[in-house]
Amino acid sequence: MKRFVPSNLIVECGTDLQIIEIVDKCREELRYFADLARFANAYKQLEEPLNLRLPKTILPSTSGQANATAVRNLLGLPANESLPAWAIDAGPARRTAASRLPSNHEVIRMLLAFAERTLSTPALRADLVWEAPENEARRVHARELKKENEDWAKVKKGLMAAALQAQTAAATKVNKEKVSFWIR
Repeated sequence: MKRFVPSNLIVECGTDLQIIEIVDKCREELRYFADLARFANAYKQLEEPLNLRLPKTILPSTSGQANATAVRNLLGLPANESLPAWAIDAGPARRTAASRLPSNHEVIRMLLAFAERTLSTPALRADLVWEAPENEARRVHARELKKENEDWAKVKKGLMAAALQAQTAAATKVNKEKVSFWIR
C-alpha cells in the first residue's frame, strides 16, 4: 500500500528514504494507537535521524529546600540538623511496566523538541512568511469585531436601562424601535 508522504518532508530529508519510512510508520502507529509508550518509542526512533534536541529542564532550586523543610517539620527536626538518608532517598521504582511510560514533563519536552524541529524547517518557514499578511488581516478583523461587540454591549446596557425606566406604552414603543434598529 502506497502512503502519502508530504513533499516538505522529502525536501527536508533529501533522498534519505529510511527517515521518511520511520516518520510515516510512527505517524500511522500513533494515529491508531496513541499512547505514551508508543509516543516515547517514536521519539527515540526519530531523535537521531531528525536531530531532535530535548529542551533543558530548569527545576526551581527552592523545590528541594521546600521538600527538606516539609520533611523536617514532619519529623520534628531542628533547621540546623541534617536529614536522615532514609528520608531523602526514595529508592528505585518497583513497577517495571510503568518505567516504559514517560512522565508528564518528559512528554512535554518531547513535544517541544518536535515543535522546535518542525518550526525550523524551511518549507514551514516559507509558509509562515507567505501567510503573515493573511494572519495580520485576521487580527485586524478580530480587533474590529471586538470593538463592535463592546460598542453594542454599551448600547444594549443603555437600552435595557431605558426599558426598565419606561413607564408609559409610548416610551416602551420608542425603546423597542431603538432595539430593533440596533439589531438589524
